[in-house]
Amino acid sequence: MPLSAVQAEYKLWCAKISSTDPSTEILKLFEYCDGTFFRAMNLLLKVMATLPVTTASVERSFSTMKRIKTLPRSVMGDDRLNALAMMSIHWDTVVDPEEVLDRLAKKKSESYFFKV
Repeated sequence: MPLSAVQAEYKLWCAKISSTDPSTEILKLFEYCDGTFFRAMNLLLKVMATLPVTTASVERSFSTMKRIKTLPRSVMGDDRLNALAMMSIHWDTVVDPEEVLDRLAKKKSESYFFKV
């Protein structure tokens, strides 16, 4: 099927479903789609319904590990590298700076890059 035909069918499909709720699930749209009139849209909805939702999370973790391991690999141990990986993967976790300073002050270790 030529791309122009798919684009025209998509415009017709959008006009048909304009009255439906935008938060409608893909499976509901697939049931609403008539395969005889909207063959390309029916096929696209089938593909969308069968694709797994969580494919990007694994790729994000691997790309994060590549980014972390490039420069610091030769200068830091596994514990610090693991901590950096956890911080980069869980970037949306809120960390209280006062709590971090309190924990570092209690350790009194000279192995940190700064002194408290």
